[in-house]
Amino acid sequence: MLKAYERIRELRKERGWSQAELAEKVGYADKSMISRIENGKIDLKLPQLEEFAKVFGVPSSELVGDVGEEDATTYFLDDFARELAQFIHDNPEYRTAFSAARKVPPEDLEAIIAIINKNKGVQ
Repeated sequence: MLKAYERIRELRKERGWSQAELAEKVGYADKSMISRIENGKIDLKLPQLEEFAKVFGVPSSELVGDVGEEDATTYFLDDFARELAQFIHDNPEYRTAFSAARKVPPEDLEAIIAIINKNKGVQ
């Protein structure tokens, strides 16, 4: 089975695009990011994979599905965790209810949110 980064390289070559052309289509400043992605040095998250799928005109499952069921689940869970952290960050009135419902002490929830936000680039 191909990994997502291998499938991206394969699709780019099938279309006859250079790395610079793909970078422009996806919105990257230059081809270095595409090179790093195609060499498996960057772990793409679901929104990035969806953007590549859109550019290639293929369903995102063609990229995500090829990484294996466990990895595909991780992509979706990472995306959900980021959205949940962002929601709680933007709506502090829900923090207490979430904390109580999940039986997570508020200080632990704040630490979890901070870690998720730091790792996901949420301010």
